[in-house]
Amino acid sequence: MMTKRGGFSLIESLLALAITAGLLILTTGTGRQLTQPFRHDRLAWYQVIQVLERPGQFQLDKVVGDTLVLTTLTDHHESVRVAVDSKLVLRVTNDRDQGYYPLLNRVVAVHWHPLRTKGLVYMQLKQEELPWEETILDLRGPTDSLRSGQ
Repeated sequence: MMTKRGGFSLIESLLALAITAGLLILTTGTGRQLTQPFRHDRLAWYQVIQVLERPGQFQLDKVVGDTLVLTTLTDHHESVRVAVDSKLVLRVTNDRDQGYYPLLNRVVAVHWHPLRTKGLVYMQLKQEELPWEETILDLRGPTDSLRSGQ
């Protein structure tokens, strides 16, 4: 005489396995953020300013919303954009939003305000869990002494 055993069916077992795997993935992802909190790196902020203000590199073209449009001062005088992408990375791209030159991570918002002096831009930047940063960028391009080779 056979006795009927109670247990899980195949579908119930697979469902339990999927739920367990999902919980494991969520736990490890959350744990990584809790054990490695975001640290404020002042050097990264200064490097962004240094890259944008590098002599002979960029000149201000215009500000369109929260996007800074610059002209490269190389032989080709290409147009590039500085903006925050969907992954919260402040990056430099070409005019077709191609290319990837990351400047700063975890940027929630950036605002550009051109000043009366041509080529000067007031920049406000907010990173996750940090206060607003502010500076004035000098994007006037080469000075007269640089043009004449002195």
